[in-house]
Amino acid sequence: MSKLERKFRVWDKNLGSMINHNDMDSICFIRNYVNWYGVDGEMDGQGDIQPVQTQETSSLSDCEVMQFTGKEDSEGVEIYEGDILSHIIDDVLHQNQDKTTVVKFDQEFRFSACHPDHSFGLPLTWGGYTKTYVVGNIYQNPELIPK
Repeated sequence: MSKLERKFRVWDKNLGSMINHNDMDSICFIRNYVNWYGVDGEMDGQGDIQPVQTQETSSLSDCEVMQFTGKEDSEGVEIYEGDILSHIIDDVLHQNQDKTTVVKFDQEFRFSACHPDHSFGLPLTWGGYTKTYVVGNIYQNPELIPK
């Protein structure tokens, strides 16, 4: 059994922005916070604005935490909870159909690609997709969630 790499990203509801794994310093579920690096501007001696790295803190109660699934899409993009996926199924039965799903952590403690009305859902480990692409996420691209 392979070990799942523990990575998270966070949607900060107050800021309306995604804090990606690479921007995080730490996340503490016990004390309920996430520390992350931001960029601010500071005026230099010539009147130019120079980027300055800052350290920010957000309360996890103001955030949605999403875990990395351990999988990548067909172009090598990491797949997280809350991602919206487009699957191309090209076999005799489906004839190049495109299915759009949302990644969720299901009741069987696995990551699944689910249609929001639960008419379609498969574990991410299912190998029947010809191609899978991350097309967005439920926070930044809610218009892409299938109806």
